[in-house]
Amino acid sequence: MKTNYLKGVLAGALAMVALSTVSRAATYDLTVDYVTIDTGESKTKGIGYNGASPGPTLRFKEGEEAVINVTNNLKEATSIHWHGLILPYQMDGVPGISFPGIEPGETFTYRIPVTQSGTYWFHSHSGFQ
Repeated sequence: MKTNYLKGVLAGALAMVALSTVSRAATYDLTVDYVTIDTGESKTKGIGYNGASPGPTLRFKEGEEAVINVTNNLKEATSIHWHGLILPYQMDGVPGISFPGIEPGETFTYRIPVTQSGTYWFHSHSGFQ
């Protein structure tokens, strides 16, 4: 009886350790929008994220799973190419090669395991966006 109790306690403790090592980043919601880009000398129309260019800073920690919901508010398909991140090829936004694109009004959820630290950037890889 005592042996079964100790096995149960040990199994519970191991489960807690296993669960505590799985880390999940905050979920980010990005929109892809037409924006006005003001350089100080001129204004032009462009593509931005969450209504601005540059878009927001996304912060992750090594070992997390990054969850990024991207909603396309453009009148054309779009994609996101993640520079430097090691990720599944289906998540790398090169339309027609590794990714079908995000159609107007649709949302795509990226789930990227963060396996390395560093500073990286993202941008569209669709047409001339």
